[in-house]
Order: sequence, then structure tokens, then C-alpha cells
Amino acid sequence: MGFLNDRHGMTLLGQTPPGTCPICATKHEPEQPHNQQSLAYQYKFYDENGRWPTWADAMAHCSDEIRDYWTRELEKRGIKVNGEEEKKQYKPKVVKGRVQNTGYPIDGCVMLFSLWDYDNHDSWHLYGWDDDVDDAVMKTIHQTDELYKDDDLKEFSEMWKAGEYEPAGSFCLNLDELEVIEVQQEEEKP
Repeated sequence: MGFLNDRHGMTLLGQTPPGTCPICATKHEPEQPHNQQSLAYQYKFYDENGRWPTWADAMAHCSDEIRDYWTRELEKRGIKVNGEEEKKQYKPKVVKGRVQNTGYPIDGCVMLFSLWDYDNHDSWHLYGWDDDVDDAVMKTIHQTDELYKDDDLKEFSEMWKAGEYEPAGSFCLNLDELEVIEVQQEEEKP
């Protein structure tokens, strides 16, 4: 387990969709940079390094020629790859809260959720949970994931416990479906 589990109690599911980079879940040639904006990449990098990735991190495996090209192109768009602007990364607000009034098995569970600027702070995004609510989370995901909700719960549970379940997106709640207990990280904008 990495920093996500140690600091936030979050379990990171590791698979990416077929045909995508196993690190950033984006289709790109192996010699090209990882997608620094990919949530999959950001969380995996944070889990391994205890900090959010920069574009320089996303290009670290690239040749000098590719890094130079991407650095020029990003700087044309106002992104300073090795400058102070890049060092200050966006961080979402992270809270510990009690789920309420969803009608799903997670009602009453205390978990971590994040609030993001990219969706105008319109919903809480599931960020992490403790082992004692894992069964309720699994049952809720089974009921809400369009790809799996018609599958047998026992089969889904086995896939979940084996770490083979890979969500197609983020599990979200309406703002009124979470009672905030504690703010663990305030939002930080670059």
C-alpha cells in the first residue's frame, strides 16, 4: 500500500481500460508523456510518491527531444513545465463525511470524498474508505455501475475481492447526500 492508504485510507484499484497506458489510462505511444491531467495518473503518482505529479514527472521517461517538444508546446499554452507555476498543483477539497439519503447500502457509512473545480463543485467524488465499510461500498457499486448492476452479486463480490473490478468513472454523490464531519484538505488552486 502507498500514501493514499497510509494518509487517507484510500484503496486504489490498479487496472486501466484495455488499449490504454497502464500508468495514465490514456491512449498514447510508450515514448510519449503520460497524461498529467489524467485522474488515474495523478492518483497513481500520488500513491507512489506522496505528492501530485507535474508535467516534468509525466515526461520523465521521455527522450530529450520529446521532452523539449512537449515543454515548448505546453509553454505556448501558458504552462511552465519547470517553473514555479507548475510546482503549485491543484488539490481538491477532501473531507470525511457520513453518507445520507441515497437509498444505497453506503447510507450511514463514514468515508472520504473530494470536491473538484473541474465539475464546478457540483458533486462529491468517492475518495477512499476504511475496510469496515468495504462490503457496503462493494454492494453500492454493484447496484450503481451500469456495466455490472445486472450481474450476480456473488460473482461481482468475488471480482471485487480479487481486485479485478475497474470502474469506468468516479462514484459521485449529490452535495446534500453527505454530512461533512471533518475537512482533511482544503482546495488549493495554482
